[in-house]
Amino acid sequence: MDCTLSKYTDFLLSVPKYATATSMSAAYDYRISHDKISRWLKSSYLDSAAIWKQAKKFIRSQVKYSDQQGVISVDDSIVEKAHTDENALINYHWDHSLQRHVKGINFISLLFSHDKLDVPIQVRLVEKTEAYTDKKTGKTKYRSPLSKNEHFRQMLGAAKQQVGFNYVLGDSWFSSAENINLITNKLGKHAILALKSSRTIALSDKERKNGEFHRIDQVDQLEAGKVLKVYLRSIAQAVLVTKQVFTNKDGSQGILY
Repeated sequence: MDCTLSKYTDFLLSVPKYATATSMSAAYDYRISHDKISRWLKSSYLDSAAIWKQAKKFIRSQVKYSDQQGVISVDDSIVEKAHTDENALINYHWDHSLQRHVKGINFISLLFSHDKLDVPIQVRLVEKTEAYTDKKTGKTKYRSPLSKNEHFRQMLGAAKQQVGFNYVLGDSWFSSAENINLITNKLGKHAILALKSSRTIALSDKERKNGEFHRIDQVDQLEAGKVLKVYLRSIAQAVLVTKQVFTNKDGSQGILY
């Protein structure tokens, strides 16, 4: 018996504690040797090609490529591996939700949604393989050859060839001017992205041309629930900005632009 993705997935879903090649072999009554499982794991690599191979047939059976009403959502996630030895894949990454560095596997994913369909179509593992010298400490450190936003732009370009979509959604990490220009100008799509409260905007084309920009959280005209036409730096066309105010579980208020 060979080790396959479906068998390995079933094992991970059912194992009560630690997942090892030996325990998986035992779960299948030793019909799959632990050496065969180990070789299969070493030969497998999770990348966008592997994800798309799984997703393509299913998506094509549900949605025609000519239907351009789909939505692409981008997300940046970290699977914590606090007690695993550090290497190119398992490394320290900045977690903006926790506001601290976390050791683990960092990956960027694209989710395709259409009506009631939600399917991941791409994933990029962030591997820190490029050595550099820290100017402050003089120590050798490692970084990814590509930034997360560079990964995202490459992934989005490939996604246009895979599925039909009209909107791209993401948090403030992906709302740079370069990303917005790619989505709206080069790809001809719409972007719905969060903005940091420190982002600056101009209230008119005249202000933009004169370099008069204001912090978004200090613009009185931007009231909760209303939409304001503004200009962002390095983006020629006007954009629509709205302000959402919501209450957190602890009773505090949060604001999303």
